[in-house]
Amino acid sequence: MSDDATRAPIERIVTDVATKLFTESTTSPRTRLAVIDGPSGSGKSTFAHLLKDELKLLSATVQVVNLDYLYEGWDGLSSPNFESHVESWIGLPVRHGLPVNYPSYNWETHSFDAWQQLPESDCLIVEGVGALLPALATVATCRIWLYAAQNTRAQRLTMRSGPNLDDWWPQWRKQEDDYFRRHEPWKSADWLVRTDE
Repeated sequence: MSDDATRAPIERIVTDVATKLFTESTTSPRTRLAVIDGPSGSGKSTFAHLLKDELKLLSATVQVVNLDYLYEGWDGLSSPNFESHVESWIGLPVRHGLPVNYPSYNWETHSFDAWQQLPESDCLIVEGVGALLPALATVATCRIWLYAAQNTRAQRLTMRSGPNLDDWWPQWRKQEDDYFRRHEPWKSADWLVRTDE
């Protein structure tokens, strides 16, 4: 990883990641995994969609898992089940070349409901806070850490969540901070990408 990568335009970084992921996927029958982590508002979902589009231009089949649907509510990141769920539902299947299946968390009923069975694909993108947990980072082909200044992230979160931000943000931020402190996930990233420049 070089400092140049962090200052490169997002589009170039997306192309670099897609090329590496696609090249790896053509040499192995196993689905290739890209994980995108970073604090809330850093641009993970946007980066994942850009990466998916770039991979499709390379004729790769792609699936995206948003970790929002694996958290058990607003306390989900700190749940004792979260890491084991990530490992058993995504990490182990990818490691062994098996299909990825997971129950999707329903934020209205506050429970897991319908299981999602992902179609077989060349590449899998997992994005969300926690994507660089060891269960995923150790099997990922590409590991990306996104970051931005606090005020930029706050503006993005306010635009996305509106006035409801104060209902969940303090609780969620505490869990994020704890995850970052315990795991220092950026240290396992291949790319450190600043998204507000």
